[in-house]
Amino acid sequence: LGTGAIASTRRIVNDLRPKLLEELGLRPALEVLAADFAQRTGIACTVNPGTDSDADDTLAPATASCLYRVAQEALNNVIKHAGASSVRIALTHDGSARVHLRIEDDGQGMTPHDQRKPHSFGLVGMGERVHAVGGRLRVESRPGAGTVVEVVVDGFHAAPTPAH
Repeated sequence: LGTGAIASTRRIVNDLRPKLLEELGLRPALEVLAADFAQRTGIACTVNPGTDSDADDTLAPATASCLYRVAQEALNNVIKHAGASSVRIALTHDGSARVHLRIEDDGQGMTPHDQRKPHSFGLVGMGERVHAVGGRLRVESRPGAGTVVEVVVDGFHAAPTPAH
């Protein structure tokens, strides 16, 4: 295999499950994502401090990948559309099996029409990812008031299997 083919294969594998998740767990991977985002864009980006770091070890791999990818896409949307000066990422567990991911920016926000545009592939993709692991996605935004992307998912069990 040539160098290009090897690099392409590595990108495909990384797209399926980022190596960072396997090596560090979800919260540290989100911290690296936030730091890289802030360095590349100049937009302040923080992850809430974790109080339950061992919970990352018990997340189903599909759930951890889903949450990481939603955060990644939300940050891409901030770059493309928000005009934000800061982003906050919160990852919490509520004492049950549910995991909450919240990405909040202080950008220009969106109208309800913007959220339903047929070419809003980022939002559609987030919804599909979250639905695939049995979770709920909520996007809240108003012009001039920033955007909140919130996911609630049962993270400690395998994703539901499709009915045959």
